[in-house]
Amino acid sequence: MSVLPRQIANFAVTYRCDGRCTTCNIWKSPPGDELTLDEIKGFFQENRGLFREVESIQLTGGEPFLRDDLPEIIETIDDCINGCTFWVPTNGLSPELIRESTERALAKLRTGSIGISVSIDGLEEIHDRQRGIEGSYMLAQETLRKLSDLKKTKPQIMLSVGMTLTPENLKEAPIVQRDAYRRGADFSLRPLNVSDIYYKNDDFGTTYDKDTLYKTLRAVAKNALDQHGVLRSLTTLRYLRGVQEYIETEGRRTTPCHACTESFFLDPYGDVYPCIVMNSRLGNIREKPFPEIWGSEKAAETRMRISELECPRCWVECEAYREIGRTLPEKLGMFLTTVLDKRNLGLKPYPSLLMM
Repeated sequence: MSVLPRQIANFAVTYRCDGRCTTCNIWKSPPGDELTLDEIKGFFQENRGLFREVESIQLTGGEPFLRDDLPEIIETIDDCINGCTFWVPTNGLSPELIRESTERALAKLRTGSIGISVSIDGLEEIHDRQRGIEGSYMLAQETLRKLSDLKKTKPQIMLSVGMTLTPENLKEAPIVQRDAYRRGADFSLRPLNVSDIYYKNDDFGTTYDKDTLYKTLRAVAKNALDQHGVLRSLTTLRYLRGVQEYIETEGRRTTPCHACTESFFLDPYGDVYPCIVMNSRLGNIREKPFPEIWGSEKAAETRMRISELECPRCWVECEAYREIGRTLPEKLGMFLTTVLDKRNLGLKPYPSLLMM
């Protein structure tokens, strides 16, 4: 087959979740017949050749650490795909379980690397309200501390703090970012995205104050520059500009996407989709071999639709960072913008995109 995926943008190993987030309804999903470890082993072993160029996989949920066999899942994939980078997002509600499972996974890795992203959605009051669990902020902070301590003895672990940006927590993003840096973690954020197949949410009537949005993103960009320098921050800066564009144009993204060409989404029950947002089921790995699904007429039609941006469109790190980083002109343009416009750092002050 001529089209080889380079990324499994998301493999949701479970929809079980101990959180009660207001921005996502995955936790409301009824129990389902999840892929077993043996089925996962078979899937990756059978598709070694097709996945030989895969560079990264995000093992997501629900709460992925609720799978007791998560380290074995990582071991299985690592055995089949040399040098793969694993990212595992977590709500951080079970600090010791997460630390222990991460340490087990690290011990099983032969060729790859692993990163953990702890979700922190603001300071204590707002985080607990947005996550729907009283005391969740302190638990997430404890998880971050435990992983930061683990990183001191296991330097191959990567650590990040992830934040879902909402009108309520907008002003707190730079504070969460600076705290992440102090903990030795990186930082990422995403606007509230909508998906009936993954987040199982709607737009919640979100309205962001554009002036506050601009000031917040500019502060986040400045923190990134101070932490990493210009060259290492170029992709992040372009991503932040995309956050502003996505919010202000109500999802009318203009950046191309290669989902279903370079990446796909696998749900806990074996259903294959182009991504976590586009409700176009390509097939189920329990029913058909993956090469048949990947090479199907429906997959080809879906690739065409995505290439013409005839999809719901999103702005999440797993897809956007890949697209930003793929071309030299994007990086060169962001470098020039940053150097020439040090005040705005590529962002548009309010009144912005819709009014210019």
